[in-house]
Amino acid sequence: MTDLDQAERLRLARKRAGFREASDATERFGWKYPTYAAHENGSRGFKSRAAEYAKAFKVDLSWLLTGQVAPAARETDGRVTSLAGPEVQALRPGQKRYPINFEQAARMLAPESRQPAFFVLSRDLPEMSLRSGDLLVCDLHLPTEPDPGSVVLVQIVDEATGTAETVVRRLYPPYLVGGPGGDARPLRFDPASMSIMGQVVTSLRHYG
Repeated sequence: MTDLDQAERLRLARKRAGFREASDATERFGWKYPTYAAHENGSRGFKSRAAEYAKAFKVDLSWLLTGQVAPAARETDGRVTSLAGPEVQALRPGQKRYPINFEQAARMLAPESRQPAFFVLSRDLPEMSLRSGDLLVCDLHLPTEPDPGSVVLVQIVDEATGTAETVVRRLYPPYLVGGPGGDARPLRFDPASMSIMGQVVTSLRHYG
């Protein structure tokens, strides 16, 4: 894992949090611009500041440092409760379970995506005809307003614990639907604790 990988996630987290420019974030949180800019452009590591950045941008600390998605969540009576394992996990080139050429797959499966990324689903989502083990091809460069019915990656922050969890849901503004439980209730989208991280462009079922 290089500092540049982390810098790219830091930059993405800042933009997803609504700060268009790095200077907007430094002014909001009182950070020194040269220091933060060095962290975001990858010229300096920021492990000692990672927890502070994760909290400020409402992203999961482990994702910011390693790219791994935190344990997922489910809806129970409108509340988010932890599950035993992650609902989705980021997939990197070279992982043996999916020995594919990611760059080639992105060109074939998501030719219009500006920032393609791959995730593995670990729970059945019947409402979206998705099964555990499906490979999700996502575009992390979102349109300003995703179309109603779009399948999206949603990061949900539990402000009580400071943890952030990523789930896959169908967006019907202002609600998110399609949890893993057949009786899961829709969640009302809350910009203060939720952010849409990407849109699922297509899925691939792997039988290997």
